[in-house]
Amino acid sequence: MNVMHRTRLLAAALFVILLAPVVRAADAPATQASTRRLLDRVAVVGASASSGFGARVDLQRGATVTRSKADFATVLDALLTPEHERVTGHASMLFFRNPTKAGPSLLGKALQTEPTLVVGVDFLFWFGYGHGSRSHPVRSESQRLEFLEVGLTLLEEVRCPLIVGDFPDMSPAIGLMLSRSQVPNTETLDALNERLRSWAASRPNVVVLPLADLLERMRSDHAFTVGGHRWPEGSATKLMQRDQLHPTALGLIALAQSVGDELARFAPTVVEGAFEVDPDRVMERVREALLERNRARVGAREEAPTP
Repeated sequence: MNVMHRTRLLAAALFVILLAPVVRAADAPATQASTRRLLDRVAVVGASASSGFGARVDLQRGATVTRSKADFATVLDALLTPEHERVTGHASMLFFRNPTKAGPSLLGKALQTEPTLVVGVDFLFWFGYGHGSRSHPVRSESQRLEFLEVGLTLLEEVRCPLIVGDFPDMSPAIGLMLSRSQVPNTETLDALNERLRSWAASRPNVVVLPLADLLERMRSDHAFTVGGHRWPEGSATKLMQRDQLHPTALGLIALAQSVGDELARFAPTVVEGAFEVDPDRVMERVREALLERNRARVGAREEAPTP
């Protein structure tokens, strides 16, 4: 039995153990999602970028200004203009600690919502970067490619349309948020992306988001256009955090705009005009959603019985 085959068997076993309660939802045929509108029930699944790590938004209530975290699900929800159910978020900033546990768990929760679209812009990131997991440690460049197969096997359970991000060059984050040993070399990075695109090519429900290209443009500080909006020169510090690993709240908007671009190519007649172009309007909707969420939390605490 070769290494690749053993790796796939490991991933399958992990998924069966951790995802058993939602197998029925995952087994729904792909055609079921196609009978509903693509954007009706979107689920975001991923790691720290999707969880909104460090992506803070100023919220004003009267004379008081507070800062609240904006996750990618909230941002994507604010970008969508057609009537839809609230985008659900299933992401963790601790994904990197044990991808073979976090991946199946988060994906399982996403599939429980019976989504019409799954968006995993950084779901695969820690299956190429990092040190692997307790059950599958990564100590060499070749093992990174083996570990990617674990992540790809998990994603095979997604039967509805799926957007998954490719592997960007995160070497600028070395010494800031990443150690050198966590970052694949250039040849491995190319091989990871080649394998991902090869895997996606035989799966018509999968769209590969060019995250590597988007982050390069965001970091360049040159003007660029995404989602019909032209981000001006000098936007780099507004879009990327100082750690050079995570996007800011505005960066999450640019990322959501990129998702819109890929969906427009995937299903042009379905998503035409479905995404807000103006980032200021999107940010205002994000603030409204966060304020409403905060009000709901305060109300829940006030209604809780006193011990």
